[in-house]
Amino acid sequence: MIQPSNNNPHLVLVSGLMCNAKFWAEQIEVLSEGYQIACPNLANFDRFDQMAKYILQQNNHNFHLIGHSMGARVALEIIRLAPHRVLSLALFDTGVHGVAEGEQQKRQVLLDIAANKGMHAVAKAWIPPMLHPARRNDADLLRRIETMVLDYSPEQFRNQVSALLHRQPAYDVLRTIQCPTLVGCGRQDQWSTVAQHQEFCQQLPNLEFCIIEDCGHMVAMEQPEAFTAILQNWLYLHSQ
Repeated sequence: MIQPSNNNPHLVLVSGLMCNAKFWAEQIEVLSEGYQIACPNLANFDRFDQMAKYILQQNNHNFHLIGHSMGARVALEIIRLAPHRVLSLALFDTGVHGVAEGEQQKRQVLLDIAANKGMHAVAKAWIPPMLHPARRNDADLLRRIETMVLDYSPEQFRNQVSALLHRQPAYDVLRTIQCPTLVGCGRQDQWSTVAQHQEFCQQLPNLEFCIIEDCGHMVAMEQPEAFTAILQNWLYLHSQ
């Protein structure tokens, strides 16, 4: 947690699968001037409700909440448990549906790679499809994401996959959201598509929707300047 001033509002960043504070590095550098930032490590939990309860326990103040991918699903679980604690909500590159047909088998492929070949092999298989096609040979970006993936052990990776495979649909949570809400995704996100976001946004009566251009799933790392600007503007509007 970065605490430049005890008077600054609190901001919680919830990372996605095999991601951590490194995913948000450029946003943390900019936003830490005005916010007390927490980026919880959720690698040792295997259910979303456990993750959400941990975040609530670790943050005693009301807070702005931003989740990416799996982290956005955890953010919705926080809304389910303690909606009064969340000042504003932003969800990126995510979904609210339950486990899809064939999803368990697809995730098992990566679990088997982790068990048999290690996390380096997982990174090589998992990262490229997450990115904009033009960035899949970007050696520096690939290296930075791989370094983040290698922070996870195969057991911790299995924890997060278990959480994803035990999730429940969150459409009911969407309909209860009262705080200001922003939803966004990368234009070329092939994992959580624009159409997927537009579909579940119909459940939210009052929200803002944004698209990060020339970007795949890893918005904070692929288009850091554009993404940071979106967060700055959003938080400024709802921190007055």
